[in-house]
Amino acid sequence: MTRRQVWTALRRGASRRCPHCGKGAIFAGWAHHLERCSVCGLVYERNPGDTWAFTIVGDRIPIAAIVALIYLAIEFRW
Repeated sequence: MTRRQVWTALRRGASRRCPHCGKGAIFAGWAHHLERCSVCGLVYERNPGDTWAFTIVGDRIPIAAIVALIYLAIEFRW
């Protein structure tokens, strides 16, 4: 890919449009992502399980730990 193609894809993605054709939507509604572009058929995620694993490990577990620490009123002493 050339630098121009990368910037075009990033600009289209930032505008919530298909990075390949620029016409199809990426999301349906506020936060529900689509599997593929309705115009050109580009598959957005080949394996959607990878995204869920990243979300759980990178987001849910640390938030649960912080909530537990606040709820149990544990103080850290440095």
